Amino acid sequence: MVANPISDMLTRIRNAKAVDKETVRVPLSKFRLSLAKTLKRQGVLVSIKKKERILILGLGKFNTIKAVSKLGQRIYQKSKELSWKPYGFNIVSTSKGLMTGRDAKKKGLGGELICEIT
Repeated sequence: MVANPISDMLTRIRNAKAVDKETVRVPLSKFRLSLAKTLKRQGVLVSIKKKERILILGLGKFNTIKAVSKLGQRIYQKSKELSWKPYGFNIVSTSKGLMTGRDAKKKGLGGELICEIT
C-alpha cells in the first residue's frame, strides 16, 4: 500500500514524462480520477482510460508537476490567498470538488492545495 496516493500519482506522471513515455498507469480511485479529469481540462493529460482498477493516462505538455500538500503537512489557503502564475496553475481541493486555483478564487472558495503545475 502506498503511503500517499496523490504524491505517488504525481511522481508516476513526472517520471513517465522524464523518460518521454506517452502514457502512464496509476491505480484507480475516485480522487485520482477527479484529479486526472482536472489535469485533462488544463492540457496536462490528453487522455484518460479506465481499465479494471487502473487509470491509463496519456501525457500532454507540461514542464513540472509538484505535490504541495503532504500527509504530514497539509497546506490550506483561503480564496483571497490563492494566487497563480501566468505560466502555470495549481489545483485546489474545495468543498465543491477539485478545481484550479484561478477557478476557486473566482468562486470565492478556499481549500487544500494539492499540486502546482508549470
